[in-house]
Amino acid sequence: MVRVKLYYAWALEKQGLFEEARVQLDDIQKKRQEAKERFEHASMLANLMVRRQVVVGKEFEMRLDLVNVAEKAGTLVKVEGLIPLGCKITSMPSNCRNQNSSIVMNQKRMGPFQVETIKLHAVFENDGVYKLEPIVFYVDDLNEAKKTRVELITVTAQPSYSKDKLEGFVETAHGKFGFESEAVEKAFSFLVTAFEEDHLSLRLPQESSGWRTLMEVSRNGHVSKHYMYGRSGKGG
Repeated sequence: MVRVKLYYAWALEKQGLFEEARVQLDDIQKKRQEAKERFEHASMLANLMVRRQVVVGKEFEMRLDLVNVAEKAGTLVKVEGLIPLGCKITSMPSNCRNQNSSIVMNQKRMGPFQVETIKLHAVFENDGVYKLEPIVFYVDDLNEAKKTRVELITVTAQPSYSKDKLEGFVETAHGKFGFESEAVEKAFSFLVTAFEEDHLSLRLPQESSGWRTLMEVSRNGHVSKHYMYGRSGKGG
C-alpha cells in the first residue's frame, strides 16, 4: 500500500500537482510512524489449529502458534479460553502447566520475531458444541501487561459408536422391533450397516451417515423394488 502511494505521489509531481503529491507523502509518513510505534514494543500474534469435529473420549491435538512481531522482546504469561468446561488436558509441554483451566507458561521470554508453538493433547468427556476463543496474556518490554485474542473456533464432540455397540444395537432392535416383513428387516439392517461404514470407516458426522437412496436400498439390501416403490401410485 505504501509503495503504491509512493508511485502515485511521484506521478502527481510529474504532472505538476505538487500539493496533491504532498498530501500523499504526508499520509505515507503517518502510516510509517504508526507502524513503527506498533511494532517498536513487544507485540504477540497467535493462531490456533484444531480439528472442528472430534470423538468423545478420543484424544486430539490442539496447536497454538505464537509469534512476537516486534523489535523488542516480551514475556508470555498465560492463555485463557483454550480449555472449555468438559475438556480434559492429557499432555502439554514441560514449560507449561494447567491452572484453573488456564495454560500458564512460566514467564516464557519471546525475542524479536521469535515463534513459540504450544501443542496440547486433550479429550472431551461429553458430546456437544464447544467454543474455543483463547486470549494470550503477555508483558511487553516496558513491563506493561498486554493481551491478544485468537479468532473463535467451534469444535463439535460426537459420541463414539464402536462396531460392537452397533452390532448390539441391531441385536436389541431385532428383539424389540416387530418387523412387518422380511423386506423391512433387510432394509433396516442395510441402513444400519451403511451408517457403520460412513461414521466409523469414513469418519463422516452422524447426521451425514447412513443415508441411501431407495434404489441403493433395493439393489444392495436385496429388497425388491415392489417393497421400496409400491404399485399403482401407492407408497412402498
